[in-house]
Amino acid sequence: MNKYSKLFIAVLMIVFLFGFASAVAYTVSPSAITFTPATNNSTFTISNSNSSTLLNVNVPSQLQITGENGYIAVFSISGTQTNINSSSIFTVTPQNVDFSRFSLEKTYSADIIISEVGSSTNNKTVKVELNRQFCEAGIRGDLEVDIDVTNNGDLGDEDNFYPFEEIEVEVTVDNNGNNDIDDVIVSWGLYNKRTGEFIIDDEEKSVDINNDDQETVTFTFTIDPADLDADDTRDDFALIVKAFSDDEGEENQCDFFRKDVTVARDDHLLIVGDIEIPSEVQCGETITARAKVWNIGDDDERDTYMIVSNSKLGLNKRIDVGDLDILEDKRLSFDIILPKNLTDKSYTIEFKTYNKDDDIFENDDGDESISRETITIADGTCDLPKSVNLIVVLSEDSASKAGSDLIVKATLRNTGSSDTIYQIEPTGYESWASLKNIQPTSLSLKAGESKDVLITLLPNTDVEGAQEFTVKATYAGGEATKRLVAEIEPSSGGFGLTGFSISNLASGSGFIWAIALINVILVIIIIVIAVRIARK
Repeated sequence: MNKYSKLFIAVLMIVFLFGFASAVAYTVSPSAITFTPATNNSTFTISNSNSSTLLNVNVPSQLQITGENGYIAVFSISGTQTNINSSSIFTVTPQNVDFSRFSLEKTYSADIIISEVGSSTNNKTVKVELNRQFCEAGIRGDLEVDIDVTNNGDLGDEDNFYPFEEIEVEVTVDNNGNNDIDDVIVSWGLYNKRTGEFIIDDEEKSVDINNDDQETVTFTFTIDPADLDADDTRDDFALIVKAFSDDEGEENQCDFFRKDVTVARDDHLLIVGDIEIPSEVQCGETITARAKVWNIGDDDERDTYMIVSNSKLGLNKRIDVGDLDILEDKRLSFDIILPKNLTDKSYTIEFKTYNKDDDIFENDDGDESISRETITIADGTCDLPKSVNLIVVLSEDSASKAGSDLIVKATLRNTGSSDTIYQIEPTGYESWASLKNIQPTSLSLKAGESKDVLITLLPNTDVEGAQEFTVKATYAGGEATKRLVAEIEPSSGGFGLTGFSISNLASGSGFIWAIALINVILVIIIIVIAVRIARK
């Protein structure tokens, strides 16, 4: 071994021994710190494990974390780096960080590299994380949120939403603590995980929740296709509901519930929404309807059209939509002429979309694309069909005899489509009878309803044989008549004086004549007796 080799080995030994002697054992705690919007600063501690040797470290004065779209959050780092005997506390402070430039529930991070002065290998790392949470300081306190979702639309369900469907959310907020919590606000939104933005967000009025109790809040929403993007996938969305106390502060009382949902994007689907149509209309009126047709499928569509229909309205109108690219819409306006005679109170109009092959659009589950809107007919605006079926017969209780009650039963049935009032009147009887009674004189009948009317006529005593008369039922817009022939029997024969008969002795005018006749006979007898007595 020559002298140069010996010299080289000696130098290596010196470097090794010097390096070994200069390395100081130390620790860093914690090894990771997290920042939320509610975090003002955070600290970590460097501890010298060998108090006999002072520790000198290199710690950067700044740290940068990159957010969305190139945004950079800057954090300052301060603390004693030299002559650390036991420990040194370092403070990490955000410098006006805009947390809105970071996506919710996504973690962003960077490392603080700590190295010992004079030892390039004696390094430690502190990971700094930035986490924008729905609760600004994370879940805190005694609140607990749960939700129940109902989809009131025709295509989706509680996990799968389509634009224009009404989504109803029932939120239950429990207070699991021992104290009342006041001014609890429920905020909510539909969150796009891809963009880090809410496409819908709102909040409900505050409620007070007693200890060990719960409150329920319900809200509804619909998704506007204009808030969607062609780059969105069906799995990019989450429904977020948060409850926090405005009284105690979100940093003390906050909980949230997250539900991953899909906003449907089928292969081929056109839907109708933003329907504008008068809620109350009049018969015979021409109304203007407006609707927007959206292509929410994954393909451009050509030569499409819409059918607007209701069979009871006689409505079956085709409206050409034309070509629609992905997430393109077209606003349509058209007139609907309402019939003058309508019988129902409400009518549901259907809006269906069709492709160029005349097939109705369906989602991937085979459900047809049908939107519905209801109109209500204003009271008193329709010329509703009115009619009556009139049956007239002689009652079985009728005597059909001169001088005796003739009872006629008229049965009316409303064969129209609306409630109708009928007036009942007999005519053509005046020459042979008099009217004693009509019970009742008018009837109010619902559609399809039937009722009876009793008419009592009194034939004259000198009437006999076939006698004609008519029963008439009149109503707004028309009348019905029935002609009837009554066979009247003559009154029975008696003494032959002015039509008097024994059969009439018991009742009516015959009885009066009998009394008068007896009185006359008695008077004659008295006179005869008186004359004879006078002659003697």
